[in-house]
Amino acid sequence: WIDTIFQFGMTLLVAWLLIRLYDAFHKEYFVKLVEKTETDLDDQLLPILRTGLKFTVISLAILIGLNNAGYNVGAILAGLGIGGLAIALAAQDSVANFFGGIIVFLHRPFKTGDRIKVAGVEGYIREVGLRSSLVETVHGEKVLLPNKVFGSEAISNLDVAIYYYQAEIFHIHRNTTLEQIEAVLPILQATINRNEHVVWSEPLLAAVGEYSFDIQIDYGVKPWQPGQPFAHHLHKLGVVKSQVNQAALKVLESRAIKLSLPVLLFSDQMVISDNGTFAR
Repeated sequence: WIDTIFQFGMTLLVAWLLIRLYDAFHKEYFVKLVEKTETDLDDQLLPILRTGLKFTVISLAILIGLNNAGYNVGAILAGLGIGGLAIALAAQDSVANFFGGIIVFLHRPFKTGDRIKVAGVEGYIREVGLRSSLVETVHGEKVLLPNKVFGSEAISNLDVAIYYYQAEIFHIHRNTTLEQIEAVLPILQATINRNEHVVWSEPLLAAVGEYSFDIQIDYGVKPWQPGQPFAHHLHKLGVVKSQVNQAALKVLESRAIKLSLPVLLFSDQMVISDNGTFAR
């Protein structure tokens, strides 16, 4: 027994020395090499490489140690295979999360710091692991997402967009003439384009309704960047939306164009409003 324990212990000692040697090489070479690169992918992969290598060395050391100690490693592995099937069935989610992490690292749909939207969650990627990823919402909430959602759900990387699309609709009074509408559209466009946060705008006559003409203003807002006078992208969108609406209303007022009012239809004892409600 003493000889068996000695051989097994020596194998583990060699494994421990190999791990310590790799740790030193890891810190002195790999970490410094990664710090010089511009991408975040290698920063995410490096801890996984370190953990994976340690796990491999320890596993091999245990198998070699058992073999040197006189145990039938083949029989042990065969026995583990039967139990492994049951474990695999119970660990389907873990396997799905693992491959979801692999998808993230290989396809790189986003990097740390990007704002994404997936599975109904929108926020900034703070950490990416092999099993789960940490997302921080604009409200400061920390959401831990299982990586399997990246393999089964659509991922929107909102930070790669060159602008945020917005649309506003103004219901114009039916007394407005076509000449007034044709004249005001380019004025609206020129006015909105002067906003420093707007990339482009396109006012158009979107609909001719029974009680109003609908002028729709499509426009793009420059993406939010850290350092701007906005807390986050939703704050910026809200401020720009207000600025565009105010500018459009001023233009319409200057051209004597009025907004339509709610219409009431009277029929004997029933009053029907334009939103579909009625009262007797």
